[in-house]
Amino acid sequence: MTENDFPVATSDHYGSLSGNIDLIPKPAAGRIPTIVVGRARQDLSWIAGNTDGWIWHLSNFNRLPQLLEEWRANWPDDVFRPYGYGSFFDLAENAEQPLRYVGNSFSIGRKALLELWKTQEAQGVSHVALNLKPLRRPATDAMQELAEYILPHFPAHGE
Repeated sequence: MTENDFPVATSDHYGSLSGNIDLIPKPAAGRIPTIVVGRARQDLSWIAGNTDGWIWHLSNFNRLPQLLEEWRANWPDDVFRPYGYGSFFDLAENAEQPLRYVGNSFSIGRKALLELWKTQEAQGVSHVALNLKPLRRPATDAMQELAEYILPHFPAHGE
């Protein structure tokens, strides 16, 4: 639908298209990138070979270099495919607090967070999604601290 005009296709599970409908407007880049969130019940070689990127959970940052190496080793070509992770997150009020794993989340002060993310950026992490549910302080306070002390160190590409 996004790459062809008035497509014709048949699927065992999703019906058929007979060429009498079209999707408009078409994506500006020619097609919509696909990013797997999780593993989609697939092995890493399938994800690397059939998608444009991967977002997963990560419960142990010490495993990240090995995971990124395996991710890149499964790319079928030299086309960059971003990796990101999502995690439950608590930004500690104490800016000096080191990284602490708390169940399936982590708690960290802003100084250690900046160091962690700079290290992960160098390792190849492109995106981090934070779930603020475990915060022990108002989300607006944590967001303000992230905006003031952390985000300026990670400008958007092209800036």
